Amino acid sequence: MILSSSAQSNEITNVRLIREGTNVSVRVGQSAAIAGGVNSTETTETVEPKAEITGTNGIVEIPDVSNLTLEETDYPIISKDYLKTSKTPIYEGANGIVLKGTDKKRTASVVIKIIKRKPELSQQSYLTLVFKEFEVIKKCTHKNVISILDIAVVPDSNEFALILPYFSKGDLLDYLCTLRRFKIEISASLKDSIFKQVVKGVKYLHAHDIVHRDLKPENCMIDADGIIKIGDFGYALDLSKDNRPYLLKNPHEIYCGTTSFKAPELFQYEADILANKFDYDDFFANMSISKTLDYWSLGIIYWNIFLMKTPWPSANILDSKNGAFIKFKKYYPTGESQLKKLINELNDKSTTFKNNLAMFLFKSLHYDSRELIIGLLNPEPTQRVSPDQLLNSNWLSQVYANPKDLLLLMKK
Repeated sequence: MILSSSAQSNEITNVRLIREGTNVSVRVGQSAAIAGGVNSTETTETVEPKAEITGTNGIVEIPDVSNLTLEETDYPIISKDYLKTSKTPIYEGANGIVLKGTDKKRTASVVIKIIKRKPELSQQSYLTLVFKEFEVIKKCTHKNVISILDIAVVPDSNEFALILPYFSKGDLLDYLCTLRRFKIEISASLKDSIFKQVVKGVKYLHAHDIVHRDLKPENCMIDADGIIKIGDFGYALDLSKDNRPYLLKNPHEIYCGTTSFKAPELFQYEADILANKFDYDDFFANMSISKTLDYWSLGIIYWNIFLMKTPWPSANILDSKNGAFIKFKKYYPTGESQLKKLINELNDKSTTFKNNLAMFLFKSLHYDSRELIIGLLNPEPTQRVSPDQLLNSNWLSQVYANPKDLLLLMKK
């Protein structure tokens, strides 16, 4: 893939992506480059493009796609370089279609994720959306985060597809539902180990200034060794970049996510944006706090893993019918002494929490996890427990299970 840019001293002058002996040319705007090679840790049979980079100072920059159009582009093509192997989608939603496929030599299964271009999106806005997700995944190299193999054009359309590893074991939610359907029990230690893997993935993302914003079990894939990999970065943001122009054009993405996993502040963001009362300047000046959105989602994910339920339908404090969460927030401990009192009450079998039924459900969680999961679900974003605190706690620091044990459950 050759990307040319204006002759500035700090720019990459030539980047060539070599895939099966074919050079693919692309023209982009200013300060163009693609960072490094794309590698998959899932299987030795996957397609692995290699990057050959030359530049004046060796700095690899993320491409500026502001001037990129499909007419100027020669990308790998779906039906030529990557082939669909099934007409029935693995998943289809408002934003995209996920299909099973293969490389053109038919040596490896892949996922073809076609990102739909909505009619209201300009070509520039669509490309920004596509490359935002591509760049975020490309930046990641961690065993608990999905990798990306390639990006391709869908013929006879103005749409792109991301080429991702195929995980035959599917996603975590589907796997847990299958186990429950067959009445196969999962030990508490294995459930905690699954959660710990997700936490490790989130810790890595945040260390690299990436906030996912749509964490949930169905966005966690299971590889052939039982390792959990966080995927679907369609809503993710790279906080090291200037997200202001994109979010100002697409303000609905400020409060995006899946309702039952969304932090309470997102519902307030939505209300303020729709009422033209949102303080954009304050939001963009403090975007690092967006990481706490993922902290909240981790708390709900643990509920899903451990009990296959959530303590409330949503954390929307503005919905008067949402009594479970409203009372949870009202009675949430505001200091160390109140928290200690609450934990003692949770450990007391006689406590019923008649005025706070959501808190009563926390008694169903095992003893070691209760305080930290309550900490993740703190209504005050800045006070939430972080992935570092979780991993360094007496609870998760002692948790271990062989990831393959998860797969062995289905063989019993």
